[in-house]
Amino acid sequence: IELSRSTFVMPASVNEPDSANITEAFTEPEDALANVEPRVECSYSVPSNPPTRGLVRVIKTLSLFANFFFLLAACAQTSAALVDLASLYSVSLAAISVFQSVNCVAYISGTWIGGLLCTRVNVFGLLTAFSALLMAGLAVCSFMPNVLLFFGVSGLGAVAGGAIDSIANSHYLTMWEGHRIRDSLMQGLHAAWSAGAMGLGAVLKSFLDPNLTSTKANASQLLSDDAQLPPYSGHVQFAYILFASLGAIPLCSHIGLLVWDRCGPTAGPRPADASASKDGKGGGRPRRLLAGRPALIMVAFAVSVRVFDVEAFVSSFLSSYLFYGLNWSTPDASAAFSVFFAGQFVGRLLSVIVSAFVRPLHILLANGCLIVLAGIVLGLFGGTEGIAYITSFVMGVGNSSSFPSVFLWLSEFLPITGPVSASLFLGDLVSLLSPAFGYVIETKWPEFFVCFTSGSGALSLCCLAAGHRVGLRLLAAATEADSGELRELDDAILPIQA
Repeated sequence: IELSRSTFVMPASVNEPDSANITEAFTEPEDALANVEPRVECSYSVPSNPPTRGLVRVIKTLSLFANFFFLLAACAQTSAALVDLASLYSVSLAAISVFQSVNCVAYISGTWIGGLLCTRVNVFGLLTAFSALLMAGLAVCSFMPNVLLFFGVSGLGAVAGGAIDSIANSHYLTMWEGHRIRDSLMQGLHAAWSAGAMGLGAVLKSFLDPNLTSTKANASQLLSDDAQLPPYSGHVQFAYILFASLGAIPLCSHIGLLVWDRCGPTAGPRPADASASKDGKGGGRPRRLLAGRPALIMVAFAVSVRVFDVEAFVSSFLSSYLFYGLNWSTPDASAAFSVFFAGQFVGRLLSVIVSAFVRPLHILLANGCLIVLAGIVLGLFGGTEGIAYITSFVMGVGNSSSFPSVFLWLSEFLPITGPVSASLFLGDLVSLLSPAFGYVIETKWPEFFVCFTSGSGALSLCCLAAGHRVGLRLLAAATEADSGELRELDDAILPIQA
């Protein structure tokens, strides 16, 4: 319980002491204060997410790592299984590819649901609920009787995945705010996702139909709306059940931490606003952070950087460009795709170390330059197989740490709350244009891939440079306003001290 104000109302019988007789004012008879009526206003709150330090903070972080490795990484496997799913439901590849757009809208919706709830409800209670929903969606989506129900159930799973992603990122930054290893662990959190995507992808291959080895000729036939794949003889449904079962590992850890928050030593009433300082310095950070309209301006710049982040574009259409633009075979294009993810994983591991010494701004600038350079080299010299593999790896490194680094860069200007975290996912709305991108690359202009990759990388650098410059000016203006308020306060206090 925090005593926010204590006011004593003096009765009329107690006279104000004369300035000439100060001694008597301090020797007033005890019965003179007998009728003093104290009035105390008390305020307290039971926090949904109690402060976390020490070993508990480490355990909570490991729980988030487990979710990214086992559960969120499973969401990415549907893209690798689209051909099998098309054969399973006897639809064309074009029809099953609608999953990408459905998944994009559902995922972003989930990020906003999670972002709005994480400040009002216990984080690990939310993670428990959404993890269970995602596990259920993974387990039953491929057993749906038709493709429309598959879209619906997998969309619910995507909503849960988006909520988990938004909640985990914002809560992690809150737990480790101001700590010297915060940036490195943030990169490691997303490196865990890359490792999980690689590992689960290797597991998925053993469940896919080996008869669905398409050549360039029948791949072109699959682009037509009336194309039908051969009868399915794989076991992709059981891969989804396995992924859902592995989700029990983070789910159990979330349940245990939820019980700890509710019944452990940190549970119970706490002073209101105990986790925030009274001078606007969130998390004990010794400087001013933006709020209000300046914060919205910086969020808009961060979203623009995410819009031109080509991670999703490159991962979706690198193989298509090599297949249609450079006339590679399907196995070779798939191998280059694996090289891209290998580069992404290596880049995220390196970012764990580099983030301890390099600011997020410089990491983002380096990533953008690598993407622009790799796109230009691939467009000019991609006909050489070795150069194409090298540029694929460099693109993976350039895309590796962009997403977590945007979070870290923005946290230099404002606190990363749930709604702010959800806002950054709005940059993924560009994925809604994937069907149009695929149509252009596969049928009209394959070189669009390298042009869009290099151009978007350059635009991302421009948005980042402009946003950082504006952010510094907004911080300077906010700091100057604070100094003016302090000077006014000093002017008011000085006469009293005199």
